[in-house]
Amino acid sequence: MRLRYGFLLSGAAVAVLLTACTSEGGTAASTPTGVPPVPDGPRTSAAYTPKRAATEAELTETAEQLRKRATVLGLTAPMIGVSGGRITVSAVNSTPDELAALTAQSELNFRPVLAIAPSTPSTPSTPSTPSTGGTTATTEGAVPAGLAEAFRALDCTAMEQRTDRQTAPTAEAVACSRTMVTTGNYWEKLALGPVAVDGKNVKKAESSVDPLTGKWQILLTFDDAGAQAFANVTARLATNPVPNNQFAILVDGLVVSHPAVLSAIIGGSAVISGSFTQDEARRLAAQLADHLTVGLTPAGTTTSG
Repeated sequence: MRLRYGFLLSGAAVAVLLTACTSEGGTAASTPTGVPPVPDGPRTSAAYTPKRAATEAELTETAEQLRKRATVLGLTAPMIGVSGGRITVSAVNSTPDELAALTAQSELNFRPVLAIAPSTPSTPSTPSTPSTGGTTATTEGAVPAGLAEAFRALDCTAMEQRTDRQTAPTAEAVACSRTMVTTGNYWEKLALGPVAVDGKNVKKAESSVDPLTGKWQILLTFDDAGAQAFANVTARLATNPVPNNQFAILVDGLVVSHPAVLSAIIGGSAVISGSFTQDEARRLAAQLADHLTVGLTPAGTTTSG
């Protein structure tokens, strides 16, 4: 997934640039009355198996979560069912990719920035480009010793290196970020601290249009634990020098934005804004809003009609 989103987060006193389903067998929600006729067109069906051992109740709960996502994503006449330890999803005039997006789970994390540098192909140190502990004269901040080699070797200009390099939420990590400037786009690499706020503490995410810019955005609301963690870490970061006053927001291991924090952000809400299309905003909001009870693995797709 190409990431090109900016963040605007609002505090109480400051604005901070961080910025039915009918069953196909088994258990599913009942079809409400007054449902319009199913439109003409081919129906694509996809089957999924759980990634772990799951009870019937867990699969039923996951099916209900998928039903909600289908509504958010605007799928036509979706049908979600549980049968034989599998979940089946189908919709009219939908593609396999759209059904795959329905079951995807994007991981959202917030990590403090420790160091940042322009990303270019790595080369051995020379007298004109001194290097100490994996950092160079163009590096802002200090790269921890344990990340020095990974930071030096990381070349974010190479597509194959733009991968999720987070080994554990409690560990430091390196990551790539694409920055848009007047002369075009360029890649940066970042050294990051452990996860300070977990995306699992997002209790609500919904897409909308920014009334000021007319662009699509995602509104996030944290639960109590997430709101408190967010307020605590932003208060701490606001007192740090550049770049250690920055907060990196990552989706699936890639940095979406790493804005500076000017003051503690309280209230437990955030707005993700940028160059979303309507479909991108809806898809990411659906994937962030409700973590699936049971992760799913594709088990085949068919189209009929």
